[in-house]
Amino acid sequence: MTGDLIQDIDNAIRQERTERLWREYGPYIIGGAVLAVIITGGLSGWQAWKAKQAQRDTAQVMMAMEAKDAPAKAAALDKAVPDLHPGPRAVASFTAAGLLISQGKNEDALKHYEAAAKDASLPAVYRDLATWLAVRLDWSLHKANAQNLLSRLGPLIQDNNNPWTLHARLEAAQIAAHGLKDLGMARDYLAPVLKAEKTPPSLKQRAQALDHVYQLQQGNTVAQPAKEEQAG
Repeated sequence: MTGDLIQDIDNAIRQERTERLWREYGPYIIGGAVLAVIITGGLSGWQAWKAKQAQRDTAQVMMAMEAKDAPAKAAALDKAVPDLHPGPRAVASFTAAGLLISQGKNEDALKHYEAAAKDASLPAVYRDLATWLAVRLDWSLHKANAQNLLSRLGPLIQDNNNPWTLHARLEAAQIAAHGLKDLGMARDYLAPVLKAEKTPPSLKQRAQALDHVYQLQQGNTVAQPAKEEQAG
């Protein structure tokens, strides 16, 4: 599960960064190529320094993961987090949260997600992922504050370029259906998930299943008053 999560994070970051960089800086690439020739030496030094940082951070995370059991690994990751750079820090925090969930310590895991969602030093893609995970876990634990949770998902849902938009919509649909008892709103959240060409198959299947259930429930809701009127 942790490996899949990290892979999803890496894929999302690569896509988000590539699209953003080309959109913002594409017109300057040709001119930048000329400058790149001039500053190659400086860039080489910078890249070497960044690579050294990445190696150090990776070593710290791997060392923490060598602890004897899940509680010890989670504790070691928590201890390492403050010294890590933003990307590795986020991954370490998410991994620690996953380990806590595996131990049934869901409230502690929720605190990890909440902290990551509020960490302004993290790239937006990590903060948004943390927000979605926090809302999902909060809802599964408490089944309360539906409107507040939907509000927190709002920025993710409204940004169609956000890699977590479809996941957030699926979560919002369930909160709307079960928390607000609004099946129409729930199906509205699901509609873009069903229509999007790039929706992952597993996500689309879940959305289709939910939409089918909500459609049936809507039909029953409409049919029930009609039966009561006939009986009256």
